Amino acid sequence: MEQDGTGTPLIKVATDKTTWPGRKDVYRIGSFGGDVVQLEDEPPLSGSLRLLRPVVLAGSVVSGSSPPLSEVREFAQQNLSELPQRYRELVPTSEYPVVPSASLERLRLTAMGTHHPGANIAIED
Repeated sequence: MEQDGTGTPLIKVATDKTTWPGRKDVYRIGSFGGDVVQLEDEPPLSGSLRLLRPVVLAGSVVSGSSPPLSEVREFAQQNLSELPQRYRELVPTSEYPVVPSASLERLRLTAMGTHHPGANIAIED
C-alpha cells in the first residue's frame, strides 16, 4: 500500500475461505431489506443507508467517531427492535441477505485470476 492509500487490491485464497479485495463500504437497503458490500468509490444505491463511519483519517481520530457507550447501547437496541423477527430467532428460518456489488465481484475475480492464472474463472455482468 502506498502512502496515499492506493495500491494493488490483494486477495487471500484458501481452500474454503477467501477475502474480498479493495476498500469497501456497506449500505443497508430500506428497513433491513438486505446489505450491500461495495467498493468505497462506488455511489450508494438510492435510498440506502451507509453503515460504516470513519474512525481514523490520515492517522488522526475523527472527532465524534467514538460516541458514549450509552449512545452505542441505545443505537444497538433501536436496530434490534427494527430487525424483522425472522432474523432474531435462536434458530433462524432465513438468512439475512448480504451481497457484494457487481464491481466488487469483478475486482475479486480479477484478483483471483491474477494470483491463480490457471484458474477457470468467468466474469459475468
